[in-house]
Amino acid sequence: MRNTILPLLLLLLATSFCVNGSVVLADEGKGEGKSEPSEEDSKDPLELDEDVLKAADDLRLTYTNEQQTLVNGLRYLLRPGFEEELMAGRRYRPCALEPFEEGGEAALTQLEALRLLAVLQSGIAPTGATDRQITRLFLTPISNDNLNLAPLAIDMLLCRAIYRRPKLNADDEAKSRAERLLAALEKTKDATSPRSPLIQGKFTKCQWYANHMWLGLMMRSALDLGLEIDDRAWDATLKDLCKAEEKERGYTTQKGANELTGDLNPNLMALTALGLAVTAPKGVIGRAAYKEVEKRVKHVPELLSRLRTDYEREYWGGSRLLLVESFAPEFAPERESGNTWRLNIKRAVVSEYDPSGAALRRAIVLTDLGLASRNWTRYETVACETALNCLALSGGLYQTTDAPL
Repeated sequence: MRNTILPLLLLLLATSFCVNGSVVLADEGKGEGKSEPSEEDSKDPLELDEDVLKAADDLRLTYTNEQQTLVNGLRYLLRPGFEEELMAGRRYRPCALEPFEEGGEAALTQLEALRLLAVLQSGIAPTGATDRQITRLFLTPISNDNLNLAPLAIDMLLCRAIYRRPKLNADDEAKSRAERLLAALEKTKDATSPRSPLIQGKFTKCQWYANHMWLGLMMRSALDLGLEIDDRAWDATLKDLCKAEEKERGYTTQKGANELTGDLNPNLMALTALGLAVTAPKGVIGRAAYKEVEKRVKHVPELLSRLRTDYEREYWGGSRLLLVESFAPEFAPERESGNTWRLNIKRAVVSEYDPSGAALRRAIVLTDLGLASRNWTRYETVACETALNCLALSGGLYQTTDAPL
């Protein structure tokens, strides 16, 4: 089974991308995080047996470019035990997260939760470290942020990912936690209400649209876990989202908005939310709400055509690729198929992905999604973008296809 020899591929990817020098972030040496030369820097790079490298390269050739990019991103996030020894004599910037194999017994941070979700949805075979990270998840306090649904939704997606993998032997715990997450969701009405503090006059914060997406992800995940949801509440929020549509511009923070945070990002989030609703099991969405959603879905091809034209030069990788990969399958610009359109975006992103495994280019969506913290350094932001890129390459937030690895 290919999963059992993934370390060989990890080994090759780690070395082949830095044999001629250092692996560092683009702005290393400028201000924060500047590192001084160490004794490790003066060591000669570790020489690897040619047979090992050949075996790893043979394995690499059995993977698509997208799978190789995913594996390399996971290597960066996981910080496997061999990394420090392997990188001796080569300057590199390790991931800001603690190694996946360590972790301790503390509650998961948001970044660690995203990394765990990326690992589970990638399809890499679970290890003892995976079990320990899941145990930490179940010990993590449930978010009480009433205006940001991202922490609750990531938590729920983790419960769904665990529940879908019976070999983890934690489906009962996952379902129990998901029930608690739904209870917490009941206290967050202001997150998606038209009277939300996120809406001030004619200005709607991007977070409001993100919350609609996160709510949809929670609803669909809860259904997959066999839980009862408040479908009437979901109906009401969907109607509110549909009312926010602006003719020709779609879902923006204010009339005439024509920049990333005001136009592109909220539109991608709103379309993800609509896709989750229109593809929900029959009967879950009420007839009136479903009719409103269907009307807006008819506008999707024209809207995506405009967004593609207006933001053609923007970066569509990382968190933005994740949104696109989380769309309903049929969503695409005019005269294109959804699968072909998304595949072209994905291939373009993969072709320019940094060889270090880190997503160094940022899509400037993390804050809008409610995932970024003001206290994060540049390197924590990179770790988050990398985790989201891995999720995108694994089928999106609401994974319905087979895991890629």
